[in-house]
Amino acid sequence: EATKQSLQSWAPSVPALVSTKQLVASISEFDLVLVLEPSAPAGIATALDRTNLSALERVALIIGPEGGVSESESVALREAGAIGVNLGAPVLRTSTAGAVALTILLSKLDRYN
Repeated sequence: EATKQSLQSWAPSVPALVSTKQLVASISEFDLVLVLEPSAPAGIATALDRTNLSALERVALIIGPEGGVSESESVALREAGAIGVNLGAPVLRTSTAGAVALTILLSKLDRYN
């Protein structure tokens, strides 16, 4: 309904919940995997500016629960190839962080043109 209302032909998918182990195992299926971490050194926009966006077909955006992913989850995700990114100084609630991160991602991918 929201896709139709906004005249979009594409809508992001939100898969079923998976364990961290399952998530780590699936990282290789994506061209880019970003995990929101308030303590990450790079902002999401900066990380995307350092990426060849034209080569991306499958992008995963990992948003943890309130308080973020645990340190052990973060390490496992980064070792599998995910890039930790932040959304700036204000720490947002999970529901808001997802919408903000997706907006930045779509903007950088020129999905709003």
